[in-house]
Amino acid sequence: MTSNIQTLMDLGWSDFYAQQFVSDETNQIIPMRISSVHRVRLNALAEDGAHILFPQAQQSTGDFAVGDWVLADHESGQIHRILQQKTVLKRYASDQTVAAS
Repeated sequence: MTSNIQTLMDLGWSDFYAQQFVSDETNQIIPMRISSVHRVRLNALAEDGAHILFPQAQQSTGDFAVGDWVLADHESGQIHRILQQKTVLKRYASDQTVAAS
């Protein structure tokens, strides 16, 4: 997938998310925005382009929604943590998150 995204702000990054980023997290761990959710993997966008991500063992891809911000290892694709959502669109009947920002 080719992308011409230049900055995290182009993806919707704001001070709300920046405040959740701990300064002592390694350079390997970078913010990424979930762009699609699949059965066993997630696609995400970052400043350096598109990535394939994998949830931690105790997580399911169902724990994520398009638009979520995560901190992930850009080399291994391992998600380290999900950032708090600013807004959420949920299905009423199932309380399932459909999209987030």
